[in-house]
Amino acid sequence: MLGKPAYLVISLLGCTFSGWAQRPTESMYTSPGTPLIVHKPVTPYNSNTYRALALFPRYWQTADSAKQLAEYRAFLHSVSGRIRLPDAFVYQNIKTYESLASYARFVFQLIIKPDGTLAATLVSKEFSKDGSEYSAESVRLLEQSTIRTLGTLRFAAAATQDTLFLPVNFGLPR
Repeated sequence: MLGKPAYLVISLLGCTFSGWAQRPTESMYTSPGTPLIVHKPVTPYNSNTYRALALFPRYWQTADSAKQLAEYRAFLHSVSGRIRLPDAFVYQNIKTYESLASYARFVFQLIIKPDGTLAATLVSKEFSKDGSEYSAESVRLLEQSTIRTLGTLRFAAAATQDTLFLPVNFGLPR
């Protein structure tokens, strides 16, 4: 028969072994009886993927008028697809159909730097009515949203700085 010291040594070895079996391996906890997930689950969308910016050509410097018109139309189509009504604007003005049915036209001055980046500033605002259907905050939301969107555009690099005026129309399709 074993004495008390032998039972003590065996119980200590048992505790040590169970502690060793439950140790974290490579920052994963593996306890007995639980399945070990070897691979990280794949997410359906990786938000860290790099999306290449579309570089627009400086169409106003093109000598061929047909190519210039095609590049201008492609630029306007891309810009009109990117500019949207801000959600906060829609929530503020959804109660009055007049404000959504009216027409607003903003003209922005784009200063295109030699490296292709640009800065946009609001030059003028026009409304189909007197403009009273929009609050000052709603007009500011439209302006900030458009400036933010235009700030993401990139043009091809050139030796000089260019200035471009771009009209942006807001309103329901007619």
